[in-house]
Amino acid sequence: MMYPFLMKPYIRDIVWGGTRLRDVYAKTLSVKAAESWEVSANRDGESSIANGELAGETLSSVIAKFPNEVLGKADAYFPYLFKLIDANDDLSIQVHPNDEYAQRVEHEPVGKTEVWYIIDAEPGAKIGFGLCEPLNRTIVEKAVIEGNLEKYINYINVQPGGVFFIPAGLVHCLCGGLLVAELQQNSNLTYRLYDYNRVTNGQKRELHIEKGLDVCDFNKSIYVPPTENNGVLCECEYFTLKKINIKNRYTVDIDTFNIIFFLSGGGVIRYAGGEADFKYGDTFLLPHDLTQCEITGECEMLLC
Repeated sequence: MMYPFLMKPYIRDIVWGGTRLRDVYAKTLSVKAAESWEVSANRDGESSIANGELAGETLSSVIAKFPNEVLGKADAYFPYLFKLIDANDDLSIQVHPNDEYAQRVEHEPVGKTEVWYIIDAEPGAKIGFGLCEPLNRTIVEKAVIEGNLEKYINYINVQPGGVFFIPAGLVHCLCGGLLVAELQQNSNLTYRLYDYNRVTNGQKRELHIEKGLDVCDFNKSIYVPPTENNGVLCECEYFTLKKINIKNRYTVDIDTFNIIFFLSGGGVIRYAGGEADFKYGDTFLLPHDLTQCEITGECEMLLC
């Protein structure tokens, strides 16, 4: 019964979003959008199956019915959230909690560690990656209250193809002019420390200063570019992210479920029960029970 699930994303419109999710990847937007949650079983926004006999069902409902077939385990908890981000404007300076804090304070199963892959970047685009010098809670809190936290952020100019691992506790932000793929733990816990005094619906966006300071890593952050090894861009205790360039065919051995996102190109996914066409911008979940798929075509893809 299992087959490659073509995913229908959950679209989020946030004040800093734009139109590139529509213009580049043909995502369906009303006007503009900030995020496309391509593979999500999170209660704040679920993606659904877009093809085959399970079309129209949410990812969580399919996993609840077939946990072993989809995930390879009886536990139906889905650990990841894969999304696309259109940072048309600067995102807030923010930080995420780790598992222990999320469970103890928020009563959530996990915190939020993530990795960014830069799909596209306008000239001069940058990210905020941690602090530019060692600080303490008092100094950071004062900067937050006075609205000058930016002077302590370690800003890095970025290019397409850049990879940035963002562990829980690292203060960070995406700046305007970026199109990004993000793989993260299944969590929507974000503590905003500074949001440029932006106003939505007549009010400034909510900040989460105390909780943000509780989880903040106050050490100086030094970015070390990852060394790509057999396509592996990032590997941690929570997930692995690979980039695969396919010229003709590529075999995916599925010892657990996989997420694949096609950055470019097109072709066919062949599996024991048949085949599924794909084009750039498509995201598929490959269930555990498929065991193996062959991807034929010329394309670039992210494999999670």
